[in-house]
Amino acid sequence: MRASPSPSRGPPPKHRKRRLWGGRHHLGWHPASHLRKFAAAADSVKPAVSTLPLMLTHRQASDLIGDCWLVFMVVWAVGAFTAKRTKERWSLAAGIGYFLASAVTWYLLTRSEFLGDAHVMNHGPLPSFVALVACLAGIVITVWARIVLGRNWSGSITYKEDHELVDRGPYRFVRHPIYTGLLLMILGTAIVRGTPDALLAFVFFFVIHVWKLRREEKLMSRYFPDSYPGYMSRTKALVPFIY
Repeated sequence: MRASPSPSRGPPPKHRKRRLWGGRHHLGWHPASHLRKFAAAADSVKPAVSTLPLMLTHRQASDLIGDCWLVFMVVWAVGAFTAKRTKERWSLAAGIGYFLASAVTWYLLTRSEFLGDAHVMNHGPLPSFVALVACLAGIVITVWARIVLGRNWSGSITYKEDHELVDRGPYRFVRHPIYTGLLLMILGTAIVRGTPDALLAFVFFFVIHVWKLRREEKLMSRYFPDSYPGYMSRTKALVPFIY
């Protein structure tokens, strides 16, 4: 029987060049495999993150909140030397009244037991964690606002030489972000202390600074009659979208 002729082989096939960049299997890259590994790693971290508030002790929260106040005092002390010259300031009586009110607030917050030494809030890990978060958020906002305000800053109600209306940074969201940050810091401190006097200090501070910001806004409206009313209309005083 005659064998069938073998088919002609033709030219040898060209070897495909291996793509070194791109492609699904570049250097062993397998998307599904890596996604599974990432999900497994995230699942392993979840328990630690969820128990983080329970790992914080009341003493640790108190110490860290004290550090926040130390940072605040240092920043304010250093910044006081860089402020512009004052062109107009509030009356001496108003300045003394504000200083005394601030001193009373600090005493209620840190020392006073006028309303009793009973703790209206417990010293458990969760309240301590909430207090620390509030204070950390407060110090970030105050320092950020102080840096953005620059040489226009003053601790009293004043108008500076070459004063400018600042509406950037945190001032895009509220007109008085330094007060907002201080309120958060005082709230955190009041929670971690847990006494009625400390909580009263928060209310007292809020009332004082509502009075102060209204006087500041009258001054700014007088010096910036074209721009400040519009700025007031598009921003809140202390809490975005609320007040």
